[in-house]
Amino acid sequence: MLRHRILLPFFSVFTLAAGIAAAQPVYIGLDTNPPPSEGTSAAAKRTWFEKGLRAGVSTVSLSPIWKDVEKTPGVWDFGDLDFNAKLAGEHNLPVYLNIRIIDTNNSAVPAAYASWSFDDQRLSRKLIDLIHAIAPRVAGQVRWVSIGNEVDPYFSAHPGQVAAYRRLLQAVLPTVRSSFPGALFTVNFTFHGIGQMNGTLRPISELTEFTSLTYYPSNPDFTFRDPSEVPSDFAKMYAAAHGKRVFFQELGYASSEVCQSSGEQQARWMKAVLDTLAQHRAQTVAAHFVWMSDIPLSLVDQFGQYYKLPNSDKFKGFLASLGYFDREGHPKPAWAVFERKAIALSHP
Repeated sequence: MLRHRILLPFFSVFTLAAGIAAAQPVYIGLDTNPPPSEGTSAAAKRTWFEKGLRAGVSTVSLSPIWKDVEKTPGVWDFGDLDFNAKLAGEHNLPVYLNIRIIDTNNSAVPAAYASWSFDDQRLSRKLIDLIHAIAPRVAGQVRWVSIGNEVDPYFSAHPGQVAAYRRLLQAVLPTVRSSFPGALFTVNFTFHGIGQMNGTLRPISELTEFTSLTYYPSNPDFTFRDPSEVPSDFAKMYAAAHGKRVFFQELGYASSEVCQSSGEQQARWMKAVLDTLAQHRAQTVAAHFVWMSDIPLSLVDQFGQYYKLPNSDKFKGFLASLGYFDREGHPKPAWAVFERKAIALSHP
């Protein structure tokens, strides 16, 4: 039998290799938030998480915002993290952990430490304390770690802080390695920041072991581009990764007419994304979709304030319509596409 394997014709070897590549799973994540009509009880969260599992969800993302989990120095609040880590553990799903010390255009450093520079040794010690506090809560579950969420908008406004951030990462990386054994390290960037990732932000990106990106194909005014552009957008992202595999930390597309979109257009985008991912399994670690259900309008207003766009109707329309179920729990057309195609990616 072994001899026959050795003498396989070249075309059979290539066919076998292609088959292995085709069968490689792409981990699928989804924010399985219940619709506002069902509330946020533990039972509702579990019900919608299980709905996601049946559709192909195979990884869980945890995204603690430093200033939210440590409002008082040395006092931790990990309620959401603990709940979602428990769900992941019950189903043996690998975890992607993003410790958000930068959160898009905001510093997420707690107020007590906000005046310290990124390379202040006091700050690295506090961040190490945070890592030590998180680690036992997710022991054996974390496969990927990011420090910083969508950092390019922040550094576009604060370019003089790039070198200090690199020094902070170098100071805490040994703790990341020891606290999450075997986990790969990264920093998260946006699709719109891939040029900076290999330019002004290269001192940060060159420390990463895989590339983490968020992808919302919007114009500067938060109208959304046509789904036909998905393949070329992904080609740009894979090229920017320079051979590193890509973890799509967030993928989202508004369905609001205010954003020049619709439920049908969102569904076309979902199909284009999942089809493109299927063609690039070997280059892809995972794809995490945002959100399962449209979020409450009160939360939309809070996000508008947080991201410093409280009066932008299009930005709010974007945030308010990212879900694949509406606020009453009715599925949009994109959900049927997700159900049909996602499971084939995560469980080939």
